[in-house]
Amino acid sequence: MDKKKHWNSVYTSKGDPELSWTQPEPRMSLSLIAKVCSKGKIIDIGGGTSNLAERLLEHGYSVTVLDISEAALERARRQLGDHSDRIKWI
Repeated sequence: MDKKKHWNSVYTSKGDPELSWTQPEPRMSLSLIAKVCSKGKIIDIGGGTSNLAERLLEHGYSVTVLDISEAALERARRQLGDHSDRIKWI
């Protein structure tokens, strides 16, 4: 299975609570980002269905989310609802 198929399979067969890397609140990431970039543009590489993009928006950043899995990006768009149009999805 190629990587794209693998990650699409993961995001279509498992919910966020089943993904060991998913955090309800990405406090550490937000803290580290704030130390090196107080405002501006951020690209979340491998963003998946993370809550980081939404939290970055709340802190005034311009956000792009990049992920190999279209299934992850689609699910993240749905989770963000009205806010999803404020993020660039790649």
